Amino acid sequence: MLALLAGVVYYFYAGTQASVDKVNANDAKRAASQPAERPVAPGLSRSEYDKRKTQTYADAVRGSQSLNDHNKHIQQTEKAMQQISNGK
Repeated sequence: MLALLAGVVYYFYAGTQASVDKVNANDAKRAASQPAERPVAPGLSRSEYDKRKTQTYADAVRGSQSLNDHNKHIQQTEKAMQQISNGK
């Protein structure tokens, strides 16, 4: 009975391990097929490139109209809640 149980456990372990190996191989192929990201301006250090890239994202977020509208709505809601709490 113990040998049968050990066989079943080994069967599931081997199947799981094969599945994990297949997923890892597919991920490695996918990563290798993607082009490497190159800095926009050659000669930049990694930290300078990351800083410029972060600034680009920050500018995009700041310029987002929907985010500005959301923040305006939040401010109006907070103002109304403050007026209600002051009125009590």
